[in-house]
Amino acid sequence: MANRKVLKRRFLEDGRLELTLDNKEKFVLDPFQFKSHYLDLGAEIPNEIYQSFFDEKLLSDCRKKASDLLFRRLHSRGELRRKLRNKQLFSFVLIDKVLEEMTSYGYLDDKRFAELYCKELSKKGFGPRMVSQKMRLRGLESALVQEIIQEFTSSELDTSEELLRLAQKKLKSLHREVDQFKKRQKLYRYLAGRGWGSGDISKVIAKLL
Repeated sequence: MANRKVLKRRFLEDGRLELTLDNKEKFVLDPFQFKSHYLDLGAEIPNEIYQSFFDEKLLSDCRKKASDLLFRRLHSRGELRRKLRNKQLFSFVLIDKVLEEMTSYGYLDDKRFAELYCKELSKKGFGPRMVSQKMRLRGLESALVQEIIQEFTSSELDTSEELLRLAQKKLKSLHREVDQFKKRQKLYRYLAGRGWGSGDISKVIAKLL
């Protein structure tokens, strides 16, 4: 493969050098990169140097993609890995390197994400079973999900109050149902569909109806 040549070059405000090659590719180089290579206009770029530029560009693109996703909202490590791999632009090795960087910066924290997501779901009226399912879909590891669910269910007063609030709200929409048996059935199915256990559902129904 013929060596590529430098077609254009310009310094950016932050001191980096933007190179445009004769194949229209662009690379933005840090000072230590362009000072260690001959990069004047018309200079040929050996294949091994070109590959190093290309690898660094991929790493930079992967970092930017990860940062953009984390800026929008928190992600789990597994969820972020899946999104970065989605279009298969980045290798697993490259992605894992960026994930380690994001973790070291404190931008990626599965425990913190799991706790916040669990609270968010519980406020929406979801029970332990549904919370667990949704957390796994977000790429959280089973051991961490189990730990967070145990903490969630150990607060019996809070979970009981949330289930009671949800049941009371649903009952208001069932006021036209005069058959108590059918009303119980509808309320049970609704609460079970939100991920609450049968034992807890039976207790709250017995309390309300």
